[in-house]
Amino acid sequence: MLDTFQLPDIQHNRDTILQTAKNLYRYRRSRLHDHFKKFATKELRLQNMPSQVNEAEWKFLVEYFISDDFKKMSERNKSNKAKQEVNHICGRKSFQAVSFEARDTNTGKEPNSQKFWEMTHVNSNGHWVNDASAEVNDKVKEVVAEQIQEIEEGADVDLIANAAFMHIMREKAGYVRGQGSGVKPASRRSRDEIQEQLEAQQKEIEEERRKRESLESKLMEVKYQLEEERRSREVMETRIVREQKLLKEGVMALVSHIMDFLLQFSTSLITQLVQTRHVLQVLWIKTRMIKHCC
Repeated sequence: MLDTFQLPDIQHNRDTILQTAKNLYRYRRSRLHDHFKKFATKELRLQNMPSQVNEAEWKFLVEYFISDDFKKMSERNKSNKAKQEVNHICGRKSFQAVSFEARDTNTGKEPNSQKFWEMTHVNSNGHWVNDASAEVNDKVKEVVAEQIQEIEEGADVDLIANAAFMHIMREKAGYVRGQGSGVKPASRRSRDEIQEQLEAQQKEIEEERRKRESLESKLMEVKYQLEEERRSREVMETRIVREQKLLKEGVMALVSHIMDFLLQFSTSLITQLVQTRHVLQVLWIKTRMIKHCC
């Protein structure tokens, strides 16, 4: 399998493959046990051998299924199953397959732990499979909301959701609850690294917030300066309009005064000319009379 799928040859992958093989074997044995239960006696069971096993294997399985050890184990498993608080809706499809199929088509990124929990524990009618599943989701959402509120906007929600889920669900030996056997539990070092990433992200957000506030302050200063310039311009324009009005009124008054002066001057001049003409006429008449007498 390592050669076929080109997986990194590390112990975690080997353990996961071995666990998957065990699960597949249990599933196959469960199906064979279902076939076994269809018949009432050992003889009928041996006579009705499934096609997917050979005679020696089927004989061994029949002896195993009727043994006291298997019956005790079966009863114990039924009891444990009944006590299981959190169930999922994936059936026999692995969590890894469900998560892979739900990945983002553009980025190839798989859903975070909170979204994946909802995908695998909410029925098609939109209801949670049970109250325990809903309670887990509510607790994770509460932790995520608190973390986002502390870090403010711009936080990596997926990173926070994954850390919150691990905190709420804890880890069982060998795997993370609610994530399947292929997901390796986070070590103390990994959790510390996640916390460091969150703190570094918070510092970056704080720095961005300070830069934004500084920029907003500068923008407010520029806005204030522009507003002052606008008010000064309006005052100047008002003053210019007022001065232009006064100048126009002054010019009109001066023109009116000049026109009055010219009118008075022309009237006086005409009167003087008329009087001069009359005097000249009188002198002319007197001169003619004197000449006539002589």
